[in-house]
Amino acid sequence: LPRQDKGRITNHRREIAAIKAVLRQIKPDIVHGHGTGLFCGAALGSGLPNVITAHGIVAREVQLYTDPLMKLRGKLDVRYERACLKKARDIIAISPYVEQEFRPYTTARFHLIENAVDRAFFDITPEPEPGRILFAGSVIERKGLIPLVHALGKAKQAKMRVELRIAGPTPDPAYHQRLLAACDAAGVRDNVSFLGQLDQMRLLEEYARCCLFVLPSRQETAPMAVQQALAAAVPVLATPAGGVA
Repeated sequence: LPRQDKGRITNHRREIAAIKAVLRQIKPDIVHGHGTGLFCGAALGSGLPNVITAHGIVAREVQLYTDPLMKLRGKLDVRYERACLKKARDIIAISPYVEQEFRPYTTARFHLIENAVDRAFFDITPEPEPGRILFAGSVIERKGLIPLVHALGKAKQAKMRVELRIAGPTPDPAYHQRLLAACDAAGVRDNVSFLGQLDQMRLLEEYARCCLFVLPSRQETAPMAVQQALAAAVPVLATPAGGVA
């Protein structure tokens, strides 16, 4: 179903109405809403038995925004998240951290069901290359890539062999440009490769060949990339952000 303009301002009324119309046709036994936004609201407002899975903590992520428009959008999202939490009766938490953060705002029952990792990541045969570092995730400010680039510059100055491979989409063009400028300033543009969004086969190859996985995020709940790296027997260097520990 297409997203509607000004959904945040209207509490997603038109979008939820469209989803409810489809649900009336499907007549499901249970509605599973993902996240604490629109789809959570649609599940809770469906009039059907429902459960939601909380993936991110919007209230925590908003604290990291610097753009004024993003901050305003974030405040609307936090208001909506809190309203959904009040209505929820059953919440699947992907890590204990999720329950810890949401418990003050809901009387719902929490069910800990951690993210599953595909067997293929456990079956990787490691062939690590010296100095080859992998980051997997979206190229956004919350992921802390600019500080990582600064660290890479220091490693290069110390005559260390380093190659950072960034596997993930670049949904924020302005941040991507800032990251490229940081690479130039640190003198590591030739040491950083932007791979884009990879399919699983190529991602498995990246885990097999890296000697270190790095996640320098400022906020996380239960990052799949860390779980995949651990399954692949790759050493992980990460910030103690949110639910990472």
